[in-house]
Amino acid sequence: MERLKIYAASAVFLFLTAVKLLFPDTAAELRTQVHSIIDHNDDYTEMVQTLGRSLAESSWGNKLVAALGMDRGEAEQKQEAVPAKTAEPESEPEPEPEPEPESTPLPTAEEPEISAAEEAFLQQQAQFEGAVIPANVRTDMPELPFSYSAPVSGMESSGFGYRIHPIDGELSFHYGTDFAANSGDDVTAFADGYVYAAGTSEGYGNYLILTHEGGFSTIYAHLSSFAVSEGEMVSRGQLIGAVGQTGKATGPHLHFELLCSDIYLNPEYYL
Repeated sequence: MERLKIYAASAVFLFLTAVKLLFPDTAAELRTQVHSIIDHNDDYTEMVQTLGRSLAESSWGNKLVAALGMDRGEAEQKQEAVPAKTAEPESEPEPEPEPEPESTPLPTAEEPEISAAEEAFLQQQAQFEGAVIPANVRTDMPELPFSYSAPVSGMESSGFGYRIHPIDGELSFHYGTDFAANSGDDVTAFADGYVYAAGTSEGYGNYLILTHEGGFSTIYAHLSSFAVSEGEMVSRGQLIGAVGQTGKATGPHLHFELLCSDIYLNPEYYL
């Protein structure tokens, strides 16, 4: 309570001092009015509030405001005119540009390596201008998934590829390799396999067809006799027949063909 009295007294003293300096002629009248308010209020809080209301409603309030450079209406207008600060909207950060994906170069197809045997074959075929390799022929040299050996002991007499047919006299594709040999010479299995067929035809004469691992097969034509029958299993190098001159043949020889899934391969690559 004592502290409150001190605060109230200090406020009144400062106020009266300000009025005395600004309005010396009327300071005594105002002091009398303030004393009257103080005498009737033991509650200093209520006293200060009453004093404030009294001054605000009296002409002293207007005089004090005028002395400070503005009238009460201007002060209220200026107070109302002060716009409330509004929060400025935060500017959205500009999106960072997305990096363009780097283009991945397309892999270039590598040309398969050509063996010396294949290159020699293609050069040999180049002499037949305009001749196209048939669709059922491969000129490359795939690896065979089994052991193999020569089916006859003889010299090559007509190779794989285009040739002038020795009987017809026309350019045609030769799907096998001919080995010149003597009638009755041994013909052996190129690899382990199964005797798929043993028969006779106009062109091949007496022939055998053997099937092997991995979809491969071999044909032996112009035989004079058979040493095996259909349905038998044979081993590489096993006797299967004898050289002859049956079918369309100009002399005793073995016509030998090598296939993979009905596609003809060059037997000379492996012999």
